[in-house]
Order: sequence, then C-alpha cells, then structure tokens
Amino acid sequence: MTALKAYPNYKPSGVEWLGDIPTVWSQKKIKYLAKISNGADQKEVVSEDGIYPVFGSGGVFGRATKYLYNKPSVLLGRKGTIDRPLIVYEPFWTVDTMFYTKIFVNINIKFFYYSCLCIEFDKYQFGSALPSMTQDNLSNIFFAYPPPAEQASIVKFLDIECGKIDMLIEKSEKMVALLDEKRQAVIPTATAELKTDLTQSVNDAIWQYKNDRQPKDPKTKKPEALLQFKARALVHFAVSSDEVFMTTKLAGKDSFFLPFNLGHNSGK
Repeated sequence: MTALKAYPNYKPSGVEWLGDIPTVWSQKKIKYLAKISNGADQKEVVSEDGIYPVFGSGGVFGRATKYLYNKPSVLLGRKGTIDRPLIVYEPFWTVDTMFYTKIFVNINIKFFYYSCLCIEFDKYQFGSALPSMTQDNLSNIFFAYPPPAEQASIVKFLDIECGKIDMLIEKSEKMVALLDEKRQAVIPTATAELKTDLTQSVNDAIWQYKNDRQPKDPKTKKPEALLQFKARALVHFAVSSDEVFMTTKLAGKDSFFLPFNLGHNSGK
C-alpha cells in the first residue's frame, strides 16, 4: 500500500502535540468518542481457573472468573504506566489502576486506539513519584476527527506499516538471540585467578577458586555457566608471578589442581 496522500489545505488544531490537521477534518474531545470507566478490585474474581484476562496499567497479570466488560475497548492507564494504551477485543477485567473505554459508534475503535498512542501524556498527568491521570483530564483531550471512510483508510495503512515494523523487530530479536548463542558457544575457553608474589601466592589463587568460584551460587543454587564442567570454560588457571596450576573441573573444596609450570625441579 502506498503512502497516504497529503491534503491540499491544513488548519491549526490549537493542540501543540496534534499540530495542523486537514481543513476537512473536525476535532472532538475524547468524551464525545468514548465513555471512560474505572476498573474494579479484582480480589474476588482472580483465580487459577479464570478465563478472562485481568489488566493493570502494566498489562495482564492474572485471570478472572468474571469479566468487567465484554466488548472491544481501549484501556488507558490511571496510575503507574499511563502512556501505554492497549486495545482489547475479548471480555476482560481491569483493576483500579487502569481505565477502560466504552467506544461510541461514531469512531473506528482502531483509529481511536492509534489516536490514543499519539497523546503526549506527560502534558496531562499529575504526580511525579507515581504518574497518574484523571477521567476528566483524559475526557477533555482533543483528537483529530476525519470522516469514517478516512478513519478506515488510515487504520488500514497503519496496520500494514506497523505489521512491517513488527516483522523487522521479530527478525532483529531472532538475530540477536542467534548471535548471543554463538557468542556463548565460542567464548570464553579459560578462566584465570591472577596473583602477584609480592602480596599473594599461587596457593591464594587456588583457595579463591575452591571457596569463591562455585559452579553453583550457594544462595540461589543457580548454575554459574562459566564455571560449569564441560560447559563454557575448558580449563581454570591459578597464576602467580612464578607458578601456574590448572584444573578442568571446579568442585568447591574438592577441586584438584595440577602444576602447569615449565622449567625444572617439578616445574618450580
């Protein structure tokens, strides 16, 4: 689909972030396009057996046995994350940090959603520690309002272009994951604890491996990939100014180090 054609004439909208709009378009406050409603406490409806998504301002965080609203809606943050509108087509529940909207018949819901994405929320929010919005502030925001046929054309164009962007993002994420996998597969091949004989000896390096370099985190019990046997590093060196010892397997206090020195007199 080719780019949308520019209109021959434009007029000031009077809204800074909205800019100029085509002269054939009008402007309407949100309250004339949708009714903004409050969410509700979810405690009595949230359940592991729930089938309806429960939305907070940060997104879905549970399932409910009942729905609060069962028609397509655009959700707007009331507290917390207020600048990420969501569009929902299935029955849902929203908590008190999220408004939902009852869309009127005079507006294309997807056009309404795209318009909400353009709002500069920081111009209407209050509270610095926890950004918040009021129904009144949201309801009185002006939107550009083209005729219904043009709303549909704009939505079709944006759906296609946003779809292309989503595909590029997905490809980029796959590429990043592949590169990360290759990076982890090839490096590193060895670790080393380095000491200087002026202050510490090779035995201090060995002690550090045995006590501080555990294959599993003692607190979380999560494996440390770099220190796992036959995983990342193939060998671990304890190094001082004059001596080198090595092991291929770290096992805490049971780790066994062999001399890796060159020279004479047992490598010393």
